[in-house]
Amino acid sequence: HPQELSAAEPVAIDPQTPSVVYGGVNSVTGGLFKSVDGGATWSATGCTGIGIPSLAMRPDGAILIAGGGGSYDSTRRGTFLSTDGAATCPRASHGISAFNVVALAAAGTLYMGDSDTGTQRTSDGGVTWSDASQGLIGSQRQVHGLVVDPATPSTVYQTSGNTLEDTAWKSTDSGDSWVLMRGPRPLFESMAIDRIDPTHVFLGVGRFTLFPRPIDFPASIDRTVDAGSTWASALPFVDHVYALAVDPTDSLRVYAGTNSGVLRSTDGGITFVPIGSGIPAAQPVIALVVDPNNTSILYVLAFVMAGQGIAEL
Repeated sequence: HPQELSAAEPVAIDPQTPSVVYGGVNSVTGGLFKSVDGGATWSATGCTGIGIPSLAMRPDGAILIAGGGGSYDSTRRGTFLSTDGAATCPRASHGISAFNVVALAAAGTLYMGDSDTGTQRTSDGGVTWSDASQGLIGSQRQVHGLVVDPATPSTVYQTSGNTLEDTAWKSTDSGDSWVLMRGPRPLFESMAIDRIDPTHVFLGVGRFTLFPRPIDFPASIDRTVDAGSTWASALPFVDHVYALAVDPTDSLRVYAGTNSGVLRSTDGGITFVPIGSGIPAAQPVIALVVDPNNTSILYVLAFVMAGQGIAEL
């Protein structure tokens, strides 16, 4: 049932056994790591040599893996599906000749966001794929992120662009057509959707400064409460908003992973404050996932001096 996957991040929790957590490393060598004790200890899996920018899980514990990580080896790029706890990871993106997957999203149909060729969709678990970037051209097909309305799976949101001119788009027909919601402007870095009220969508925007010209776009966490018709912004004192997550049981609780750690909002994204005393100061946080079985637990993927690490808050 590919339509029943969770929202995708490089960190994922097994819905059947919440103490089992997976973490992907997004690099050329990459790899998928697994914890069976809630993140206390980690071990490598059979999914090696794949740079992993995002994961998504089915209710039965199967894992969809986005393979990219800058690898030039085509056998390590695309989507991969593991049904044996990540002991093996066969390819699930059959029929696509060129791809560098950066995002996965699912609800009714599985969508694959590709940084080279746009958004693709499948309704048969990856056996066949079709173009879901109709009407988008050029850098508009360079996808950064995807989220799907869980109540209306034909409604899809994506960010795309060439970093300097990024845009946010909305489709209400599964990618057959798209409407511009926001942009162009530099550095659209992350997206999230509220599962309780999917008209609430969040967009993480990085700071962009151009010298010697006096151009300075501040970082922001933009929000819409009407499915993209209007937007408002919170302006945290950070440079990047790499990841966003909404508590699946409380629409007012929103988390942001930034270049300076984790921020939390308790008013639906209007204001944010820093949290996370267990993370070393000023560590970039590039992924967030709220444990749906215990929403007081937040897993974060952060850069540390020796590479990437996962912490539990």
